Amino acid sequence: MTRRGINETVATRISGHKTASVFRCYNITDEFDLIDATQEIELRGQVSAESQTDTKTHTSASESAHLCPQLPRI
Repeated sequence: MTRRGINETVATRISGHKTASVFRCYNITDEFDLIDATQEIELRGQVSAESQTDTKTHTSASESAHLCPQLPRI
């Protein structure tokens, strides 16, 4: 549920767990979660870079993006 955007508190109540810590105990991260997160970060970085401008050098963030290392692919 949380991977689909449901708030953890709501998901905890729906699943019937008594506490958030028990819910998190069963919310196991796997390799696919890491891949999805990496892709989401890269996508948001590209969208953000296209819409921002570097005020110090007057170059777009996408032009200066090559200065920042990319996240490793998993």
